[in-house]
Order: sequence, then C-alpha cells, then structure tokens
Amino acid sequence: MNLSRKKKLISFLINMYTLIRRGIHFCYRKLIEPRSLGEDNRRHEYILNIILTGFITLMVIFEIMLEITHIRDGRTSYGTPFWIFGIFIIFFAGLLTLSRRGKFLIASYLFIATQYILVTYTIFRWGVEIPLAILIYAIIIIISNILSSRRFSFIVGGII
Repeated sequence: MNLSRKKKLISFLINMYTLIRRGIHFCYRKLIEPRSLGEDNRRHEYILNIILTGFITLMVIFEIMLEITHIRDGRTSYGTPFWIFGIFIIFFAGLLTLSRRGKFLIASYLFIATQYILVTYTIFRWGVEIPLAILIYAIIIIISNILSSRRFSFIVGGII
C-alpha cells in the first residue's frame, strides 16, 4: 500500500470516528440527557430516559424481526399482529417525550403500571409456568424503587 492510500484510509477512519461520535452525542442530548434542575430529579429522569430509550430500541428491533419473519415465512410468530408492537413503540415513545418535557414522574408511574399490567396479563393467560413473568415482577419492584421512592416500591410490592 502506498503512502497516499494510507493517508486516505487514516483520514477516512478519523472522519468516520468523528461522525459516529457526533451521532452518539446528538442522540444523547436529544433522548437521554436530563433537563430537571434538582440533582435527585436529574438522576431519576436520566435513568428513566435510558430505560425507555433501550426499551424503544429493543421493540423496534423486535418489530423488524417480526417483519422479516413475515416476509420470509408468510406469517408472524405465534400469530402476533404487527400493529400491536407498533402501538407499544408509539406508547413508549410518548412516555419518553413526556419525560423529556419534564413530566418524568408521571412517565415513570405510567411505565411501571404498563409493565405491571402486561406481566399480570401474561400470568393470567399462561399461568406461573413462565418464570420470566415472576422475574419481571421483581424487576418492576426494583425499577419502582429506583425511579420513584422506597415507599412507592413497598406499595408496588404489596400489590404484586
């Protein structure tokens, strides 16, 4: 490899690194960076934004996988319609928007309530034979402690 090709390759790699770094920083500012004033509120908002962003990302990936399965096999897994996951993506994006507008406490309560309702439906539908549902109950208690308060966590634990 001659010297000019090496310089071009190094310049290309540096430009790609800078572009990726700017993209990550842009996504952080727009989706995750807390806007609250108090330190405790900033921490709660930051954690909720990370959870919701990750949740939305995973739901989008799952939606893409369902569509690929539908295109390849001509059906969806277990008869799950596309629109259900689209509604969940829109709902969690709405919670993220609500959190970004300063209403992170309402968004966290809605997030915890939604998770509780979904897991409770799963247990009523298929029973406690699904150990993941019981694990998610424990995660809901932990998330409620992190996002809200210890008292709310005890209330959620009592309801579960």
